[in-house]
Amino acid sequence: MYEDLKKDPLSHVKKLAEFVGAPFSPQEESEGVIQDIIQLCSIKNLKELEVNERGVFNKYYDKKSYFRKGEIGDGVNHLAPNMVERMNKLVQEKLEGTVHSLAMETNQEEEIVVQEEEVEQLIESLEKVSIKSTGKFQLVNYQEFFYPATTDLVKNVLMFQRHFHARDTDLIIASHPKTGTTWLKSLLFATVNRFKHPKNESPLLKHHPHELVYRLENDVYGEAFEYPRPQHLNELPSPRLFSTHMPYNSLPGSILSSGCRILYISRNPLDTLVSLYYFALDAMKNMLHEEELINFNFEDFFEDFYNGRIVHGPFFEHVVGYWKASLEHPIKLLFLKYEDLKKDPVSHVKKLAEFVGAPFSPQEESEGVIQDIIQLCSIKNLKELEVNKRGVFNKYYDKKSYFRKGEIGDGVNHLAPNMMERMNKLMQEKLEGTGLSFEYISQS
Repeated sequence: MYEDLKKDPLSHVKKLAEFVGAPFSPQEESEGVIQDIIQLCSIKNLKELEVNERGVFNKYYDKKSYFRKGEIGDGVNHLAPNMVERMNKLVQEKLEGTVHSLAMETNQEEEIVVQEEEVEQLIESLEKVSIKSTGKFQLVNYQEFFYPATTDLVKNVLMFQRHFHARDTDLIIASHPKTGTTWLKSLLFATVNRFKHPKNESPLLKHHPHELVYRLENDVYGEAFEYPRPQHLNELPSPRLFSTHMPYNSLPGSILSSGCRILYISRNPLDTLVSLYYFALDAMKNMLHEEELINFNFEDFFEDFYNGRIVHGPFFEHVVGYWKASLEHPIKLLFLKYEDLKKDPVSHVKKLAEFVGAPFSPQEESEGVIQDIIQLCSIKNLKELEVNKRGVFNKYYDKKSYFRKGEIGDGVNHLAPNMMERMNKLMQEKLEGTGLSFEYISQS
């Protein structure tokens, strides 16, 4: 059916090829031949070709009239409610006793399901805490984790949870903020798309990693980009690359029940804390007046982090949730540590490629393809690209703020001895019995 082909073109093109006796070889799949065909044949691409913009078939049929929207659910924008009801009833009657279902979908108008009033009532009912480091912003405790107490952001989360439909081919990066998300996005994108773009023509040279691997709850279901919006998700070719900071137990059911793959990246809490502090400081400079920043200090920020009162915190509960899921579902969830990836990038990029079904061939390894990807995606290289030096995401987040140091152990340069002792003790308590550990860092 058209809807199935639109929602998951990759598996259906494979099925088509097998049916007509021309199956794709493993090499063709690894080289992205299926994706190339899907892209070539997309309505958006065909519609823009000169050959399809002019000319007529059989005297009356303009060539361009064969390419209009091709969207799922557009019909409901043209039919009165009684028409939709009558048509769905007729479909039900005509198909009764068969295995088919063709009820009209309302994908185009899903957004109105989450009403402002509902969001406001939810926020009112939730526990609220103030952030000590600013005293200006409040967080709400939703499903045991903290989010900004703003209607728009909470609505984005609800929209994502209720309306996102995962494909088996989706690849989703999950993380707590400032644990290596941007780096992993670039590595994943470069690995999956290495057959489409020569290394000197990689989209990473012209686009910030967050513009290539879309964050779902804030970007797609928020208003960070004009494209993709929720109504565009079905037209994205597989594999779709996404990211989220949502905790494991709050992920949409379709992600948990589908065959999609999740890559989680974690980081030592001391380095995470320091990286998060500087990132928040940069954002605060864009949000607040200079006089309002006077009281924003590292000591209070440490207390907020320590007590779990940060956006998407508590930190340890976030990490442990994904860690336990990786032990229960190792085929679905790959758990990575920033420190391990930093110390031995080659073996970990190989592991990443194998996990997402795009392993490097012996020839690629001998030609240094893995090293080329690591070099392209290094923080030093990304930081120096012009595209990452200017511009803002979501009004407040400078693109350059996503690239600071990326070093291991930088946290000890910012924490007082008593802070180090308290954080290491908390880490030991929170991780006890889980089998997970981070390298103990002490001040030399």
